[in-house]
Amino acid sequence: MGMPISIDIPDTKSTKLFNELFAICEDTDERFSPYKTTSELQKLWRGQIKERDVSDDMKHIIAECERYEHITDRYFSARFVAGSFNPTGYVKAWAIQRMVDYLANKHIETYLINAGGDIAAHSAAGHTWTIAIANPFNTTEPIAELNIDNLAIATSGSYEKGSHIYDPHTNMAVDSLASVTIFGPDITTVDVFATATFAMGLDRAIDFMKRQKHYQAIIVDKTGTVYTTAKT
Repeated sequence: MGMPISIDIPDTKSTKLFNELFAICEDTDERFSPYKTTSELQKLWRGQIKERDVSDDMKHIIAECERYEHITDRYFSARFVAGSFNPTGYVKAWAIQRMVDYLANKHIETYLINAGGDIAAHSAAGHTWTIAIANPFNTTEPIAELNIDNLAIATSGSYEKGSHIYDPHTNMAVDSLASVTIFGPDITTVDVFATATFAMGLDRAIDFMKRQKHYQAIIVDKTGTVYTTAKT
């Protein structure tokens, strides 16, 4: 999937379990990669298959991307580049959710999955995870730490990849913020919201997040000022 992925399951030493989880990542990459010519997404782009004939998983992904586009007033969009469908801003979190569902079916209650900085954490029996939120101007020093048991976290920013997030309304790269971290119960939602709010800019992002029940934001602007919508 083109990113580091780590999985921590304190209560198991099963190599088979970890192999099965990483196989989910490999399957996601094989089917939805924009770079692999054999992927379903590439076949859709080339017209080898029509959108009405795609797999059930692809239909679900298309529907979810359209739903989030509506929720975010199109600050998240999988179609803004030349009208073609590209769900790469969604499928990473979808793959994490597939792993979460797999672990739930195995009755495994304590784990942390980290895929390129998107985190899904779950705990039982009083176990907690400490997650450091990176300072975008000095990633060795966190701007905050979250002690969590059951939570998802996603961060968008320009401090590692440069300006790579676009405003779908203008097709222009945005860089008015340094980073946005979203946390809440659902990994796909926090991932989408992190991308969308970064594209929104500060004022619109704060207003949007204040209206999102169960989801909160830590926003760092280009001056290093930290804003939060966290409820105290």
